[in-house]
Amino acid sequence: MSSPAPVPNLCRERFLDRVARAVAYIRQNGGREVPLPELAEVSGLSEAYLDRVIFDLVGATPRQIAKAVRDDPEAAHRPPQHPGSPTGLEVPLSMGTFTNAEGHPQWTMQTHSFGEVAVRLVEMPDMSLACVRYIGHYMGVGQAFRLLYCWALENRLMTPESLVLGLYHDCPGDTAPEELRSDACLTVPPGTEPSVPVTIRALASRGTYACGRFVFRDARNFPLAWKTMTAGWLPASGLQFDNRPAFEIYRGDPLMLDDTFRIDVCLPVKPL
Repeated sequence: MSSPAPVPNLCRERFLDRVARAVAYIRQNGGREVPLPELAEVSGLSEAYLDRVIFDLVGATPRQIAKAVRDDPEAAHRPPQHPGSPTGLEVPLSMGTFTNAEGHPQWTMQTHSFGEVAVRLVEMPDMSLACVRYIGHYMGVGQAFRLLYCWALENRLMTPESLVLGLYHDCPGDTAPEELRSDACLTVPPGTEPSVPVTIRALASRGTYACGRFVFRDARNFPLAWKTMTAGWLPASGLQFDNRPAFEIYRGDPLMLDDTFRIDVCLPVKPL
């Protein structure tokens, strides 16, 4: 994906205009739950993760916006909240962009909570993963990682080349905390045999990812790291979500002996 480095402010304005178009369309439809493909066509944004994008930028999912209009029809005639203004959103203090030697844009963000965050484009391969499923609040997925690490060590599958990933399947705005689905994952050689509680799955991840590097100690910063990428970086990048899995990659010591999280938030992207 080689292109000139985008201009963050102009890109963000264009992205937020498309989100505003989607929200206005939901409100104008009198509380009807608009299917994501229809909303994507109206807004000019990709259908992939569109509910999460709207949730992170507006503070409500399309389903929640439609319900609000059904509960209070007069709400459809009030001025809408401007995209990018929900409480808790960390918009970067500044965002620089440059083009690297391969012709790919890269970014640095200055943030309140994480300091400088580097974002780079990476070509990911498809991956074979060993996974342990967890159902419940995303903050509890550590239980699944502990089971995964024990299994990997017993089977001598934890190597320096292994990648440890977290997959999160549901938009928190539309799913009850006790029903959220996540997977603790480890890259393994193709043909690895599963055994309870571990399943083996192929991850169709081949393509371009934007990977933001975050370092922090407080586990409560995980949601903020994601929101910094989806609602802070993505609108200003000139890119949008592509229809492939998004995930975290955990860097450094997987057992966290120094109590520090080092993660890459990896978003599948394509041109806006």
